[in-house]
Amino acid sequence: MVTQPAYIKNLKNFSRDQNPPQDKVALVDSIMKESDRGAVILSATQVEDALEWAITALLVGLRKDPRLRDKVFGQSGLAPSFSAKADLALAMDLIDAQIHAEITLIREMRNACAHARQALHFHTPELRAASDKLFGDEIFSGPQEPIAYRFGFVLKCAQIQQRIYFQDTRSAAEMLEEMRQAVSKARAE
Repeated sequence: MVTQPAYIKNLKNFSRDQNPPQDKVALVDSIMKESDRGAVILSATQVEDALEWAITALLVGLRKDPRLRDKVFGQSGLAPSFSAKADLALAMDLIDAQIHAEITLIREMRNACAHARQALHFHTPELRAASDKLFGDEIFSGPQEPIAYRFGFVLKCAQIQQRIYFQDTRSAAEMLEEMRQAVSKARAE
């Protein structure tokens, strides 16, 4: 068996930190500074991490044994992909069919952003159309600037994470208002 250098192990462990983000405003602020592609990839990864965290939280053996966890979520495991984690979470009743459908669309958007060989941003009709389907009228209605689409995507992903981590059933609009208040408070301090 080939052993990995410590720096590779440490990098992988750092990137797989499964703790829910504590400072949501700082996380959203950081993601909003990314390109559209970066924001989609990072926000979708946060959703994927939340799924893995929720599955691990219920399957005690995965928390106790890192090797077993790798067998489940590793490259040749039972749930190595975003899609497989979403399916497993649905089967475990951690998410409902609507959230599963939203996660599926988020995953497709992430894959398009990660693998497109040409420029892809919220100006692109294909990404904009997928965003419109994901948001419906929940976040905003009518045409918006690309930055609004980016924020809407980040917000929708944050809403899904809240549902997964905390069984929080607030709408994206309610979360948006809470975030506005938190940003206003942070700016006032």
